[in-house]
Amino acid sequence: MVSRQESGPRPFHESIVWMIRGADLLVQLEHLGHLLKITKIPDGHDLIIAAWNDRWRVVVGHQDSTGVVDFLKAQKSEAQLNGAWSFSDVRDKSVELSGLIAEQGTDGSEWEDRVVECAEKLASALKAMVRALHKEKPSL
Repeated sequence: MVSRQESGPRPFHESIVWMIRGADLLVQLEHLGHLLKITKIPDGHDLIIAAWNDRWRVVVGHQDSTGVVDFLKAQKSEAQLNGAWSFSDVRDKSVELSGLIAEQGTDGSEWEDRVVECAEKLASALKAMVRALHKEKPSL
């Protein structure tokens, strides 16, 4: 795996994305996939899924069929239902939306669909964060 300069502890999703991107062998991906399946992941699901799919295609040569992506999607859905959106989820969606806006030279209808989907996800994330903040208010 690729080495990196230590800059202190990072959120799990950032560390696992870094490790996935550095995996050069199928056995490394299998171990990381097992770790993902036994870990409760609070946020960064989309980043992990994207890194997993990209690296799996490079290392293995076809789409993943291990169930890792399905597991991550289920965890993401559970987190959304519980209002467990974090700042990093909102930041990730904002970055994704900014990237889509920068790509506006691509196929018009596909681009518009992606921007609308991303904007809807971002709005949903913000609503969930507001709900979570209201739940956390201390009662007087």
